[in-house]
Amino acid sequence: MRQTCFPSIYLIHIVILASLILILPSCKTMSPVFSLLSPTITRWPGRSDEKISRILDIARKEDIFKDFLWTTPPIQARSIDNRFEFSGRTFQLKEIPSGLSICYQGKEYQFKRQTSKNLYYSGLSDLKKTTRMERRWVPKTRMSLERVAVTKSRIVHRTSFDSHGRMQTRPQHEFYTDWETRHVPKTHYEWENRIMPCYEIPECSYYDIKLDGVPRFIIYPSSNEGKNRFYIQNPAYLISTEKNKTLFGSKDINLIFIDTNSNGIFMEKDDKMLFNVWNPYDPKSTYRSIRHLMDNEWYSLSYLFDNQFLSFSLKGHQLSINYENEKYLTSTKLGKLVIHNMEHPHAKLFINGKEYSASFKKAIKIQYGLYKLRICIPGYADYEESFVINETNPEQTISYVLPEKAGILEIKNIFINNWFLVITHENIPRIYYNLPVVSVPEGECTAQIYVNGFVFNKSFNISTGQKITIDFEKEIQTLLTSSSSR
Repeated sequence: MRQTCFPSIYLIHIVILASLILILPSCKTMSPVFSLLSPTITRWPGRSDEKISRILDIARKEDIFKDFLWTTPPIQARSIDNRFEFSGRTFQLKEIPSGLSICYQGKEYQFKRQTSKNLYYSGLSDLKKTTRMERRWVPKTRMSLERVAVTKSRIVHRTSFDSHGRMQTRPQHEFYTDWETRHVPKTHYEWENRIMPCYEIPECSYYDIKLDGVPRFIIYPSSNEGKNRFYIQNPAYLISTEKNKTLFGSKDINLIFIDTNSNGIFMEKDDKMLFNVWNPYDPKSTYRSIRHLMDNEWYSLSYLFDNQFLSFSLKGHQLSINYENEKYLTSTKLGKLVIHNMEHPHAKLFINGKEYSASFKKAIKIQYGLYKLRICIPGYADYEESFVINETNPEQTISYVLPEKAGILEIKNIFINNWFLVITHENIPRIYYNLPVVSVPEGECTAQIYVNGFVFNKSFNISTGQKITIDFEKEIQTLLTSSSSR
């Protein structure tokens, strides 16, 4: 009897399952089944482990213009009077027939004037720059068509039985291909020696100030409206190398810090740093990317703290990298996020840089941590809000209000799986990953499209309600045509 009983039990289960499959698609109670697919919002957008705080060795170098001039370090030349401060110390200067006299701690030091061409200046309006042509190594891009199989996905219900004959059904995503194919544009990267315009700074005078126990700095004399003025600049930089760890990736990465305002103090919020993994002007250097960060781009430390929750501090010859969300790494608790009034059909929701569905209308689970939320709707300014989920604030409610109207930028014909766009307006950058249509504030803006080491720049002036389109493939072909004609 037992041998004939089990087949009948399984047959009954199969009949019940078939009935459910036929009934569920038309049933309004389908949402609880698919709620299993609702994602939990995470602190870090990557599929790998989160960033963690670390301590690295760091060294001070004397001249970033000599070592990394190709990065165009944005170091300001600060105007100074006869009495000025640098690196927390007070100095006095005066001109003498033989050059410049610096008084420091009761002692007088004299320096002779030097001259040089192509010293790097920033912020000196009375220094004129001339344009010349220089050969540099830059990436060359070309497109081709490649026939590939079309990958499709569908939701299927997987059924299993336990040892007691109980049935369990769960929805799963299934990826499959059939005989359908299509031609897909593919981007190839090569190297060529292209002529590019750059700036040549005329021969100028300067004083190279080196004192015992004082960081080196440079003073430039300048004449403005008949009055002698002086400018100070700090060419030193700090460099630390992360070797084959998982902080920013599995590659050796240089972390370079500069004193942007030339006051002799590093790690202030307006100072800048750069993640360097390769040199696009060196044909022997190969392109390498950094997960969720721009390579060879100068970040302000305040931007990294506000958007990536990263901060940096110095202690002797060591660099402390602090990830503000690290305190929540061991927490397994989940909070809730509720967003009201986000009902626009074209709304896109980004939390800590990762895109989530903007269609949910109930509370969604979220890990404990710090977050920055951005809601993007074409034609309207981005809505941004920062919040924290923790023991004292386990649930966050956001009432979305449609912002003021803005311009629209559309990127067409960009046939790359992973790319990102940086829109800079009033010196504030906003980063969009794989998003071809974005809202742009009114006024002068700069768009930078990063594609596997190639950077395309375009400046434009946009007004409210205006739409500007960039045809990426056409722009690349124009660059290649103009380059090959030289």
